[in-house]
Amino acid sequence: MKIFSRLLLCFLSFWLASSPLLAGPLDQAKEAFTAGDFKKAGKLAGKAAKKAKSPSDKAEAYALAGAATVKMGKAGKGKSKFIKALKLDPNVTLPAEASGDKKVKKAFAAAQKKAGTSVSDGGSGKGSDKLTKTASKGDKSASNLKNYIPFGLNSFMQGKTLTAIAFGGAQVGGLLLFLNRKQAAGDANKDAKAVIADAEANSATRTETFLKFLDDNDAFVKKANSEAYMALLITMAGYGLSVVDALFDPLGTNRTAALESKSENAYANLGTQSQDRGLDKSWKFDLQVMPNREPGLLLSMKQTF
Repeated sequence: MKIFSRLLLCFLSFWLASSPLLAGPLDQAKEAFTAGDFKKAGKLAGKAAKKAKSPSDKAEAYALAGAATVKMGKAGKGKSKFIKALKLDPNVTLPAEASGDKKVKKAFAAAQKKAGTSVSDGGSGKGSDKLTKTASKGDKSASNLKNYIPFGLNSFMQGKTLTAIAFGGAQVGGLLLFLNRKQAAGDANKDAKAVIADAEANSATRTETFLKFLDDNDAFVKKANSEAYMALLITMAGYGLSVVDALFDPLGTNRTAALESKSENAYANLGTQSQDRGLDKSWKFDLQVMPNREPGLLLSMKQTF
């Protein structure tokens, strides 16, 4: 049992250590961009664009490559990559890692103007829904190995913290309970062997106390083993559900996370339109009838923002 526990710990350590290596090129590119290594981010994003199968995935990779290129001081080349991304998917937006950079946003806005595309204003809600679905496709590819990482790491790498805690907790808790119950059953059997050997040495194998001990021990071992297998089922169920959630997102958690991320870019692009329209800050007089004990007129001033 101790050997099995050590093997399990080695297995867990291996998964934790190798999880960054199992991430796809696009995820590695995002990590490099966040770390400030824009040259590496651009190369990895270009590699991800070549490997991507759907136009939306290619567009997302080119958008990140364009942002990395702009950050390296090559705004013209970055703009070209943005245009390429927009031609593949008119609804593509800046990656969240670069959404707050003014130079990147300026280059992306110029690319949008050149490509004749713009971010939906959210009036009908259809544009933002399409944007959200497009953004979530890349994380749910069946060929992406990160979706199969156990212990909630697959959900955590998609930004779904609560889901990661739930599925990861079920898997870790189930494994710990399995080990605990199997250890208890093993200790009980070990103690029973010692008691049997002592009873045989003292010719006390026919006593009522000894027979009751054997019955109680057998019942305990059976119960511990059944609890261990139940815990193993919980672990397997937690892992299976986490994979289903990572691939198909039935709860919509990935879609919600993408909506929050993409809405920041949409509002950033809409901000310039609001500045062009200006704000009406003129004072206006308003005549109102107030519901009071004695009906009367109230003259007030208000400013419209």
